Amino acid sequence: MPTFAERATALVETAHQFAQANQDWPALQRLLHDDIDPVRWVFVTTVGGAFIAMQLLFVAGASEDEGMEVAQALYETLGAWDPDGRAAYSDCGQFFNHHFDQFGDSREYRAKQGLLIADGVGHWVVFNVLRRAPRDDEIVAVRAVGVALFNTFSDWWGVDLGTIG
Repeated sequence: MPTFAERATALVETAHQFAQANQDWPALQRLLHDDIDPVRWVFVTTVGGAFIAMQLLFVAGASEDEGMEVAQALYETLGAWDPDGRAAYSDCGQFFNHHFDQFGDSREYRAKQGLLIADGVGHWVVFNVLRRAPRDDEIVAVRAVGVALFNTFSDWWGVDLGTIG
């Protein structure tokens, strides 16, 4: 079985493949009412997928030392993949932490922690694809994108964490 660090290195490529495969997702186009820049979609969704997988690392049983090893491997891989990959990952983390601080204690999220992760990262992806905050009629895309990413990477570390829907 691959180590956590080996999986981290492969994570960026897998997230990138997921983003490429879903760049013409018709539902996303309808939900966002905008022409989506496919290059931007692939970049942002790749980073979002990697971030979600990292949030699930400790749920999968990684130790603190393994977490540091994985974070370093992912950081190096993101930098090699795209010059802006590291900065985008950090931005996603800041956005996610703000989302977590703001909504983490809500009843809905206490019952479904996976949804908190999905919505936080989904919001970051939609915000960055649009280069603006989603309008009220576009907010449904936040959950759709986040849940798709969560469900794709929920078993990335070799532990089935289930899916959300």
